Amino acid sequence: MARKTAAEQNIRTGRAATTARQYARDMVHNCIDRGRATPEGAQPGLAPGDDAFARRLARMTIRHIGELDHILSQLMDRPLPDRDGLTRNALRIGLCELMFMETADHAATDEAVRLAPPKHTGLVNAVLRNFVRRRRELAFPTRMAVNIPAWLYSGWEASLGRDLADRTAAQLTTDPPLDLTIREAPDEWAKKLDGQRIGASTVRVPVGNAVTLIEGYKEGAWWVQDAAAALPVALLGEISGKTVYDLCAAPGGKTAQMVAAGASVTALDRSDRRLARLEKNLERLGLETLLINEDAAEWKPDGPADAVLLDAPCSATGTLRRHPDVAWTKRPEDVKSLQDVQKRLLTSAARIVTPDGVLLYCVCSLQPEEGPEIIADFLAGNPGWRIDPVTAEEAPDFAAAIMPEGTVRTHPGILADKGGVDGFYICRLKQNA
Repeated sequence: MARKTAAEQNIRTGRAATTARQYARDMVHNCIDRGRATPEGAQPGLAPGDDAFARRLARMTIRHIGELDHILSQLMDRPLPDRDGLTRNALRIGLCELMFMETADHAATDEAVRLAPPKHTGLVNAVLRNFVRRRRELAFPTRMAVNIPAWLYSGWEASLGRDLADRTAAQLTTDPPLDLTIREAPDEWAKKLDGQRIGASTVRVPVGNAVTLIEGYKEGAWWVQDAAAALPVALLGEISGKTVYDLCAAPGGKTAQMVAAGASVTALDRSDRRLARLEKNLERLGLETLLINEDAAEWKPDGPADAVLLDAPCSATGTLRRHPDVAWTKRPEDVKSLQDVQKRLLTSAARIVTPDGVLLYCVCSLQPEEGPEIIADFLAGNPGWRIDPVTAEEAPDFAAAIMPEGTVRTHPGILADKGGVDGFYICRLKQNA
C-alpha cells in the first residue's frame, strides 16, 4: 500500500489542513472551470506534506470529475450557476474525499464546509451529509468515459475502438506507478528496489518513498521515465558511436538514454527554461552532451546525423495518468495548431538525416491527428521515405502496441495489470534505397 503523507495520516482539521484543501479546491476550480493547468512547484506557505496532500486531492478530484458531478446531480434539485464555482468545487472536493480517500465522513464534510463561501455553508453541509446517508442507494456511473471531455473521448473511440477507449478511461482513474530507466543491469536493480522490469531498461518500483531517497538516486544510476517514454530510443537500435540529433529534447529522459548508450548526441530545445532543466538532469546523472537553444525547425547543423529523434510538441493527452488536468486545458483547436508545428518539424528533421539513417517521430498523445495523420501527410509529400516496421522482438512487453503497419501506439490500457503506461505514438522512418 502507498505510504500516506502526514496530512493524510492525521486528517488534520486545523488551519494548515484547511489551507491545503483550499489550494486543492482552487486548482480544481482553475482547471475544470477555467481551463488552466495545475501549477508546477510547491505552493508558498504550505509545508511539503500539505502541498503533496493538496495536489493528490486535486488530481483525484479531476480524475473522477464526471463521477462526482453525476452523484451531485442526484443530491441536488438543480445545478449551481456558473458564478458559484467555489461552492461547486468545495462540493467536489468533499465528495472526492468521501468516495475515494480514507478521510472520515465527518472530517471530509466539515472541511468541505470550511471551503464554501459563507452563504453556501449550509448547502454544502446538507448535500454531503445526504450523500453519507444515501450512498448505498445512489446510481454510480459504470463507464469511466464520463470523466473525459466528450471531444477527447470521441477521438479515442474512433481510433482505438470503444473497448480500448473505455479501458484507457478506466486506467486514468488510478494513481500511476513509478518507472525508472536504469543505466546498467536493470535486472539487478529490479531486485535491489523490489521492482519489476518492463521492456529493455525500465524498472517499475512501489510508490511511496520520495524519489530522492530511493537507492541509486545520488549515484545517477537511474532517472524517472515512464516505460512507454523509454521505448522510442530503444527502437533506434544500436547507436553507440553514432551521431544523433535529439530535437525538442527537454526534459531529457531520452537524451540521457542516448548519451548513456554511447551516442554522440546534440540536444536541441527552443525553451531556455526547459533546456536548463535538461542540463540539470544530465548533471545529476554525470552525463554530458552538446545543448543548443534553438528552434529545431530552423536549425541547420554542419552535417546530417545517423539518427534523428523528434519528440514533437503535442497535446500530451498520453500523459493524463500523471497530469489529469491536461484533459481540461486542451481544446480541439489546440490539436489543429499543433499539427502545423508537427508537420513543419518532421519535414525539417527529414533534411538532416544521412541517406541510410533513421528518423524516429514520436508524440505523447492519444490523438490520431498528431500521430498516424501526421505520418500519412508526410509520406504523401515525401515518396522517398517509408515506414520501417517495428517488430515484437525489438519491443519486449509491448507487442500489443505494434500496429499492422509497424508503428507503435501505447495507451494506459496496455499492461493494465501492471499499472498501465503512458500513451505514445512512435513511427520509425527510413529513406528508400
